[in-house]
Amino acid sequence: MGRYYHGTIAGKFWFTIQSSYDPDHFKKQTHQYTEVKQYYSCTCYVENEKKLFCNQCYSNYDDHYNSLDEVDKSDVLTYGKSLYYETNQIKYYFDNFELNFISIKLNELEKQIGSSIISDLDFQIDEENDFEYEINNQIFDKYDDQKELLELIARWCIGQQIKKAIELNGDCDIFCEI
Repeated sequence: MGRYYHGTIAGKFWFTIQSSYDPDHFKKQTHQYTEVKQYYSCTCYVENEKKLFCNQCYSNYDDHYNSLDEVDKSDVLTYGKSLYYETNQIKYYFDNFELNFISIKLNELEKQIGSSIISDLDFQIDEENDFEYEINNQIFDKYDDQKELLELIARWCIGQQIKKAIELNGDCDIFCEI
């Protein structure tokens, strides 16, 4: 059970602690995400909503429509002509220009959390595996009655992932389950 995020970085949102919208805290303006849409049948991501069919997988609208099962065809007839649907995901994009702001936000979080707790986390990022991170899980036992502190720690962890991905790749895409 839980919600995951993937893309340049990957991981699992902390159950009952962390919102799927947590990456918002590292943007200058809030709600800087896009709702993710996918095409029926091929499940390619929709980059341009004006394209009614997936031109990567099909040569025309009719070919794409004819590939749908009866349930999907019914959805298309009910909700409009487009051959895509809204998923249960949102997408964030970060680039080099946001790195300074992200660093400022991480410093603010470190002050709120405290350097001794940050040290106790034994935080490590796996740069070879979608920048997934590991922490000392005893932190949950130690602070399980302090939900607000755990929320800050979870935010700091995903912020570190975003920062490291930008430093090494120049940008960071995150698809978050909602």
